[in-house]
Amino acid sequence: MDGRKSGWKIDIPARYSSTGKRGRYFFTTKTEAENFADDERTRVKNFGMQGGGTLSPSQSEQALAAFSALSPHGVTLNEVVQDWLSRKRDREQSVPFSQAKDKFLAHLAKKKIKGRRVSGKYQQTARQVFGRFPSLSDKMLSDIDARTLALACEGMTPSVKFTALAVLSSLFNWSAETPRHWVKANPAKDVPRDDLGARRVDTFSPADVKTVLKTPTDDDIRKYHVLGFFAGIRPEELPRVREEFINLPERVIVLPHEITKTGVRRVIEINDTLLAWLEWFASRSVPQPGPIISPVNIRKRLRAFREKAGVAWIQDGMRHSYASYWLAIHKDEHRLRDNLGHRSADELWDHYHKAKTQKEAKEFWNLTPTNIFDKSE
Repeated sequence: MDGRKSGWKIDIPARYSSTGKRGRYFFTTKTEAENFADDERTRVKNFGMQGGGTLSPSQSEQALAAFSALSPHGVTLNEVVQDWLSRKRDREQSVPFSQAKDKFLAHLAKKKIKGRRVSGKYQQTARQVFGRFPSLSDKMLSDIDARTLALACEGMTPSVKFTALAVLSSLFNWSAETPRHWVKANPAKDVPRDDLGARRVDTFSPADVKTVLKTPTDDDIRKYHVLGFFAGIRPEELPRVREEFINLPERVIVLPHEITKTGVRRVIEINDTLLAWLEWFASRSVPQPGPIISPVNIRKRLRAFREKAGVAWIQDGMRHSYASYWLAIHKDEHRLRDNLGHRSADELWDHYHKAKTQKEAKEFWNLTPTNIFDKSE
């Protein structure tokens, strides 16, 4: 115990320290230092009585072997023991992956985001993702680390792996929340993502769009496709679009936040082609308040219509076509961003810039009722 003008210091050698490492402690008064020293002497004395005096030869041999194995790594036996106990407690509080994913899927089925339920499409994607990991089924959630996930993802294409890790990340984040605490961290975020490269954007040709729109059908089915092709409204949003959202005098379609995928209000410009179609529909029958397409058997009716049209259907193809042909004519990614409801104009430019030629774009935007139908239709 050293006394100095600035205070008192006590040095405890590693062999006597409770941590197994050399300790230095500083005190402002001699009394505080002496009291601490007395406590440490008592601890060392008791440790000697409770430790070395009661260890069997086998336990002493194991302890020496443990110290020898840990020596090159700069950690103490106590640190290793505490780490093991911590992981044991985590495991006891955790649940198997199979149970966690079932509860997560049940949560998604009930969850609401800004007043709307989680889309059926996302729930289906989550189920498909979980089905790709049978090797994780019986593992405790707390035992799954980044390396385990990386090995389980081997052989997946970059895009499939990206989607899988996104869903798994949501599962682990949800599992870490109160009151579950099944895991302490999200291992999926530490798994390297593969470079997706340039995203391929599939679109319909002007000829295919003409075929679709000319195919005989009910007006609500045709209007659904017109708004998809010439307003770029998402397929999952279209059934929620109402006639009241369409403002012909101001030439805008206003989608309230309750129906958009992002939960943000969106105002879409009504271009000349879309205006021609909306006026054509109005000339056939006065628009009535309500959904633009009947919700009765909507999937069955859409599937039957597309089979009748005979055009190979492209997932999100109407929206991609709108964006590609729009940018080819207007070359203004910022206006396009507002119409589509995207957050990044740069992303739109990367995906759709030069995706279509001027000639192709003019053919697309020239697909008005007058140019598609015979005068008798």
